[in-house]
Amino acid sequence: MRIAREEIGRFIRSVLECKGVPPEDSEIVANCLIMANLSGIDSHGIVRLAHYVRRLEFGSIKANPRLKIERLAPSIFYVDGDDGFGHVVGYRAARAAMDVCREQGTVTVAIGGSSHFGPASFFLQEPVAAGLAGMVMTNTDAIVVPYGAARRFFGTNPVAFGFPAPGAPFMLDISTSTIAYGKIALAQKENQAIPKDWALDESGRPTTDPHAAAGMHPMAGHK
Repeated sequence: MRIAREEIGRFIRSVLECKGVPPEDSEIVANCLIMANLSGIDSHGIVRLAHYVRRLEFGSIKANPRLKIERLAPSIFYVDGDDGFGHVVGYRAARAAMDVCREQGTVTVAIGGSSHFGPASFFLQEPVAAGLAGMVMTNTDAIVVPYGAARRFFGTNPVAFGFPAPGAPFMLDISTSTIAYGKIALAQKENQAIPKDWALDESGRPTTDPHAAAGMHPMAGHK
């Protein structure tokens, strides 16, 4: 079944706005989720919407946070997201950084009080289109099991790079685990088996059952 992008966008915005999210913030979240689906990253797309709604209802994501952007030095910012949507916090941080990057030649932005923000490359789209190069990274909960171990210790810690290039911009967006955890979450929803190099069970053994996944493999094995 095919659904028009505009229709999906309206649906996402209407759901979030019913939960008190301002229209401009709902638009940012919708654009991020749609970008993920259109890029083939379904694990970070509209499948996440129900989870975000639950977090809004629980209060772990604020519908209308008060973001604070503090310039600590000529090319260093700190952004307090006040527990808002990571998509919104990251987007506003990237927009604030662009003018400073042109002025100073470089800019570093640290963010606190944020939440899950979808594909890291989403926040590089506008800077790269404007002729800038950038890198986005984030920490995550501990879910990756070090090579040869049985218990999770590291986060998946995604990182994205982007810069202008002839023809089309270069964009790399990866997690430091074999795959993104969202792919396991998607397999759980669809009740489908996963490859044995994706996850480990509670005993530290490889598993193909997404519901038994207690940890993930690092992206480069022993290296």
